Amino acid sequence: MKYINRIIVAIIVCWLYSCENFTEVDTPQSQLTSPAVFKNVTTANAAMANIYARLREDGMVTGTPGGLSSLMANYSDEMQFYGSSIDMEQFNNHTIVPSNSLIASLWNGTYGEIYAANAILEGLANSTAISDEDKARLTGEALFLRGYLHFYLVNVFGDVPYVTSTDYNNNTTIFKTSQAQVWQNIISDLTQAESVLPENYPVIERVRANKAVATAMLS
Repeated sequence: MKYINRIIVAIIVCWLYSCENFTEVDTPQSQLTSPAVFKNVTTANAAMANIYARLREDGMVTGTPGGLSSLMANYSDEMQFYGSSIDMEQFNNHTIVPSNSLIASLWNGTYGEIYAANAILEGLANSTAISDEDKARLTGEALFLRGYLHFYLVNVFGDVPYVTSTDYNNNTTIFKTSQAQVWQNIISDLTQAESVLPENYPVIERVRANKAVATAMLS
C-alpha cells in the first residue's frame, strides 16, 4: 500500500504541474498587453482612437438615445418620448429613480472612458519607444479627454470623484471631490493639454483634439 500511495501522489503532482503549464497560454495575436501598446506609436494611436470610438457609443457624450443630448432633451420637454422604455419614460415624466439603468450607463460608461485615458497617460509616461513629439500629442489628448468627461460628470451629478489613476486599490476607496475642486482639476488638465497639443489636427477628419479645441473648452 505504501508503494501504491507514493505512486498516486507522484501522479497527482505531475498532473498538477502539467495543468499549470497547460493554462499558461500566450496572448492572442489579436490582443496586446498594456506595455506592448506603448512600444509603437501606431498601437498607441489605436488605443487613443478606441477612446473616441467609445465616446461615440457609450457614456455622457454618445449620440445614441442613452446619451445626454437625448436624455436631457426628454427631461426638459424639448423632445417627447413615445416608446416603451420605462427608464426613458422616467426622464420624460421627471420621475427618475436611482435604479434607472440609463443613469448607471452614464456613470459607468464615462468613468470607463476616463480609466482608458488614465491608462494612456501612465503608459506614455513609462514609454521610451515613442518620440517626444508623439508622446506630447497623445498626452495632451488624454488630458483633454479626462477634463472634458469630468466636465459633464460634475454638471450632471455635482460632487464626483476626480479619477487620475488606474490603480484599483486607490480607485475603490476614492471619495467624491467637491464641485469647486473638480472645476480646478478640469482647468488644470485642460491647461496642461493646451500647452502640449499641436495646432494641427492629428487626423484629416478633425475629429480629435488639437490646441484650439483645448483653448475653446477652457473658455
